[in-house]
Amino acid sequence: MTKELTKKFINKYKLGSTLNNPYPDSMIDKYYKQLEAELNSLINSAIEAERERRDKAHKVEIANLQSMLKDQTVELGDKVIQSAIEAERNRINALPTKVLELCKKRNWSLEWTVRGVYLHLEASELIEAIRGKNGNPLSEAADVLIVLMSITEINNIKWNDVLKEADKTVSEMMTKPKYEHEHTIESIKPEGK
Repeated sequence: MTKELTKKFINKYKLGSTLNNPYPDSMIDKYYKQLEAELNSLINSAIEAERERRDKAHKVEIANLQSMLKDQTVELGDKVIQSAIEAERNRINALPTKVLELCKKRNWSLEWTVRGVYLHLEASELIEAIRGKNGNPLSEAADVLIVLMSITEINNIKWNDVLKEADKTVSEMMTKPKYEHEHTIESIKPEGK
């Protein structure tokens, strides 16, 4: 609002005047400064209110984006973990077939009698390695597993079924009482010890 408009407005409506005379310029200057100060105050308040509204909206938007990003990160992490688990499961499930392929490629006998001898031999080597006499226990345990897998695979006994049956047996034995003549620590201790 310009000074001239303020003067016309005040004179037209005789603001604060009881006389029909127009206000002197000094009085108009005073009102103008007051109106200008009030107008500036209103403008500044409006600007500040808008800034606060935008800041608040911006903070809400940032919080929403952060939440969405967190959810997507968790979802992506879950997918990566599930993918890794699935890849590992597939690798493990493929092992018996891979073992059988190895036996055929190396022309190893798959007859049960020969496989039985190999299983006994590898189990004995595992025990020797555990006793510290010869070999690596981990490597020897893997050899036992390889021979066992070759036996199950050639006889169409699925490895996953073997694992399920082993789990079932262990679960059942955890709750059953000991059977007669079960080999326990007590049963194999020499007398008097």
